[in-house]
Amino acid sequence: MSTSLSDAINQVIGVPGGTSGFRWAVNHSDTSAPGVTAPHQLTLYRKVEAPPILFMDDATNNYPGVFFEIVGPFPDTQTRGIHGEMTFTVRIYIVQANTNSTRPKEEGRAAAIALTENIKATDRLALTWPDSVEWLGLVDDPFTQQLHLALRDWCAGCTMFRVTAKGLTW
Repeated sequence: MSTSLSDAINQVIGVPGGTSGFRWAVNHSDTSAPGVTAPHQLTLYRKVEAPPILFMDDATNNYPGVFFEIVGPFPDTQTRGIHGEMTFTVRIYIVQANTNSTRPKEEGRAAAIALTENIKATDRLALTWPDSVEWLGLVDDPFTQQLHLALRDWCAGCTMFRVTAKGLTW
């Protein structure tokens, strides 16, 4: 278990060069190269906690990439005496080149499914303390719907997960 709330938050998202958390789980690697255990071999130039729109100015050097966004309170907590239950909800975008003769929304959705399957193939994000890592579904929002209008050769998909841990004390 982490020693502080800050450590727990960083472990869920993952740290650069780390071997756990979402940052590692998206391609089972601490680098851009895919790990051998990943069901889908995704090479990702960026794995960063930031909105993907911030990297549109240099798409060829920043995409394909994954972008982690916190959803709601982080963590969302319920306290019972000195023990508590915490949930960490994260939206994960993947942005990649659109294949010729494909529809951007379909291509983005397929990329989000591959990303989801890579994450689900891990045992609780390679962390020991979460009770569960729950997939909440694919997300279709204005960014995933309209990225290809600004960057014609690119598409985006999004998936969302919730990490739950019970009985935590700080």
